[in-house]
Amino acid sequence: VVDYYALTDYGFPFSLAATLGALLSSTDPIAVGSVLKRAGAPPRLQMHISGESLLNDGAAVVFYTIFSQQYLAQLGIVDSQITVAQGFGTFFRMAGGGIAVGLAFAAGLLVMLYELDRRLEPEYNVLQVVAALTFAYLSYYVSEQVCVMSGVVACVVCGIGARALGRGMITDNRMMDSYLALMEHLLNTLLFALGGVVW
Repeated sequence: VVDYYALTDYGFPFSLAATLGALLSSTDPIAVGSVLKRAGAPPRLQMHISGESLLNDGAAVVFYTIFSQQYLAQLGIVDSQITVAQGFGTFFRMAGGGIAVGLAFAAGLLVMLYELDRRLEPEYNVLQVVAALTFAYLSYYVSEQVCVMSGVVACVVCGIGARALGRGMITDNRMMDSYLALMEHLLNTLLFALGGVVW
């Protein structure tokens, strides 16, 4: 946006500059998390920062979708160009739809956690972890591919809703937390490794 209005003369149209801005706007909670751990910050604060970062990522994906569509329309690659009003409408539709899908999957996950807690023997606690992971990925897929909404927002809302209301339904909270922390670490490592690969 600064390039478009003032500082340099690369000739970026506004939609391309905004697309680049949307790509670069995601925050990195990994570096902040490591500083907070060394400083002895409580885990709850680290969780809040990670959650805020996920919602930032969801908004960045929505803005990227809007501005890249606008740029592709200017190039003539796609047929319809998005106006500013349509862009705002698309943002609220994708974000609101993602929230709705996430809440629906959170409700389904809560029912599943309740039933598993009620009927399973303690040695099968891993099924609750599998259910949590499955519902997270399903919420993303259904929101992104089936409903054409924000999958990131849906996944975040599913996780927040299930965690807020389902804490008492999880038989072994320590196992759930340990497994999810391990998955987060492995997936972040994979993400940064793939980001460093020269294609």
